Amino acid sequence: EVMSSVRLRSRGLGQEVGTLSGGNQQKVVLARWLTGKVNVLLLDEPTRGVDVGARREIYRIITEFAAQGMAVVMASSDMPEVVGLSHRAFVMRGGAFVGELDREALDHPEVQESVFRLATALDARSDQTSQEITS
Repeated sequence: EVMSSVRLRSRGLGQEVGTLSGGNQQKVVLARWLTGKVNVLLLDEPTRGVDVGARREIYRIITEFAAQGMAVVMASSDMPEVVGLSHRAFVMRGGAFVGELDREALDHPEVQESVFRLATALDARSDQTSQEITS
């Protein structure tokens, strides 16, 4: 039942996970969470290295988890992934949170530029450079 809910493509329960495609390996990891009572799901680069079809399927599974009331905390360097799956996103730089974007901000056309500026401290460097030039 769990295998069909994540649309796992395999030869059966006896197939070793290591012999599956990257996308199906990710689905197995997510399916394991379906078998227990979980309140928070932590994901790190959940679709790295998987094909487009598996990526869509993983997005569907993550969205279903969230719809069931599970908190999903995801770290991803894939901006379309962050924008498409998040209700809220935090930007980190040097191990510290430097910004928060709500759903409205994530829908803004220039969200990638905003995230880049926060993550690289581009505005702070620009301000410092302009102060040095005027001094």
